[in-house]
Amino acid sequence: MTYSIVARDPESGELGMAVHSRVFGVGRALHHVRGGVGAVNSQAMALPAHATRTLDGIAAGATAAEALEDSLSRDDARERRQVIAIDVAGGTAAHTGSACIASAGHHVGPDWVVAGNILADDGVVEAMVAAAERDTDRSLPRLLLEVLQAAEAAGGDARGSQSAAMLVAGPDHTGDPLVDRVVDLRIDDHVAPVTELGRLLARAEAGHVFERAERLLGDGEPGRAAELFGEALDAVDRDPEFVVWTALSLAGAGDEAGARDLVATLHDHPDVARWQDFTHRLAAAGMVDPDTATTWWT
Repeated sequence: MTYSIVARDPESGELGMAVHSRVFGVGRALHHVRGGVGAVNSQAMALPAHATRTLDGIAAGATAAEALEDSLSRDDARERRQVIAIDVAGGTAAHTGSACIASAGHHVGPDWVVAGNILADDGVVEAMVAAAERDTDRSLPRLLLEVLQAAEAAGGDARGSQSAAMLVAGPDHTGDPLVDRVVDLRIDDHVAPVTELGRLLARAEAGHVFERAERLLGDGEPGRAAELFGEALDAVDRDPEFVVWTALSLAGAGDEAGARDLVATLHDHPDVARWQDFTHRLAAAGMVDPDTATTWWT
């Protein structure tokens, strides 16, 4: 009833997984990634304890294969389960029980594992493998997304689509989700969850670009910061929220003209009054000079 991938980026140390299913909220209980440890997904009569036990085993020094086998040895219904795992060193493991509903299967590759059950046919896993093996320069989140897209294009879940999720963790585990989670996206109920996952990933990526631009401003590199702000704005179709915060950052770096010109693009926006009010609230909070906020809208 599900297809998924777990993977790692050997250069950045990021670990991640992405999953799709014809059930509501597949990301609720099947989403297990731990920075600096590994990524595990349990599906097909899923038992989330397999993910928890396997990650705990890896953290204690076992390989993904050793930790998964130990967890499966405690499961009388293991032949109905499907579990895939990868550890921070790139060790992989997979299990597709003999009683999983057809079409079901998995494939272990370098730094990734894909699997699925109740698939349209065996070609779905083959399409996932081809997407994972594609020789392109892409981030880990993009790899995860492209594998799901390939599965869906090949027929996906035999019952259709409903939910999808993606989680990517950084190389360390601090316990702070805002630091540990590079990407954390869930689509619980949607007619095209993989497509929606792609849209949300683009917005998440734009947010990361925005954050890098803000850091460049703080480091005294307004030119490069302006380039990145432009990239982020284009990626989100110049969303007013991004426009205002970009203007705020430019003004803080002394580029008053750039900030004013940017806000001017909102003057004809249907919700212009809302964003004008917002900038005055920023001024009241001491985040922008009141006179500057006023000139933005004149």
